[in-house]
Amino acid sequence: MSNPFTISGERVLMSTPEYDWEKMGMPINEGPQVLVKEKNIMIVYSASGSWAENYCLGLLVNNSKDILNSKSWIKKSQPVFKGTVENKSFGVGHGSFVKSPSGKDDW
Repeated sequence: MSNPFTISGERVLMSTPEYDWEKMGMPINEGPQVLVKEKNIMIVYSASGSWAENYCLGLLVNNSKDILNSKSWIKKSQPVFKGTVENKSFGVGHGSFVKSPSGKDDW
């Protein structure tokens, strides 16, 4: 980026909805949140329509550090957070991360 609000390089598409759980209500992959752990760069993203019971969060993982190569990202085939009918929990909410008070854990 040439400044905090101007993209100066080529845009790279990291993910598009391909699994059924990403296409409920509307096919969506949006709202990326980055988490870096050891050698992995992870992106948690919103999948499916937020108004749908099946709204969930997906995960992309990159351990190559080649972040602008879409082929370097591995998409998990199942959501990392989702609601369940059994627990009557729906709409897991948008993903975000903060450090625990000790700084050792990501919440």
